[in-house]
Parts: sequence; structure tokens; C-alpha cells
Amino acid sequence: MRSRYTAFVKNKTAYLILTMSGPALAKAPIHSLIPPGIKWIKLDIHEVIRGEADDDYGEVFFTAFFKEKKTSAQALQTLKEHSTFKKINGHWSYVDCIDDLAPPGTT
Repeated sequence: MRSRYTAFVKNKTAYLILTMSGPALAKAPIHSLIPPGIKWIKLDIHEVIRGEADDDYGEVFFTAFFKEKKTSAQALQTLKEHSTFKKINGHWSYVDCIDDLAPPGTT
């Protein structure tokens, strides 16, 4: 989860695609995976269910904080999500979102 957040911060689309599978990859707007004009501020992970080294499945509840660069107010906004991950060939992949608010730039 943290590595994917860092990829959003650093605009590393290839890494995001590499770490997706299943429904997440099928639904992803690859051409606009990283919304333009967003400055990511921080990531708070609230809860992790499973996802340990011996697991092959995990869930993460998190809040990502961001600002839209184009607005003058620069108000801090949030993206809250309950994500699922699956270990495939020894690497964690983002599989789906169980519950979320729409990611910035997609509505």
C-alpha cells in the first residue's frame, strides 16, 4: 500500500499498473491513472487485515490527503478507501476497492 501511494506521489504510472490485477486492472483508466493537478500530502493507514508475509490476501483501510494544485484555496481533501490486495508470485497486487470515495479527477 505504501509503495503504491509513493508511486502516486512520484507519478510512476508503470509501477501502479505493475502492482494491479483482477478487477482493479480491468476498471483502471490507464490513460489517466494518476490525476493531473493533484499534490499528495500524506497517507494514514487505519487498519490492516491479514496481509502478513505468510498471507496471500490482505485488506487496508486508509485515508490519503491531497490538495488540488489548480485551486487558489488549496484546501486539504481526503480519499478514504477500503482496498483489497492479493499476493501473486510473491508480490502484492491491488485487486479491488470494497468501499471508497471517488479518486480525485475521476468524477
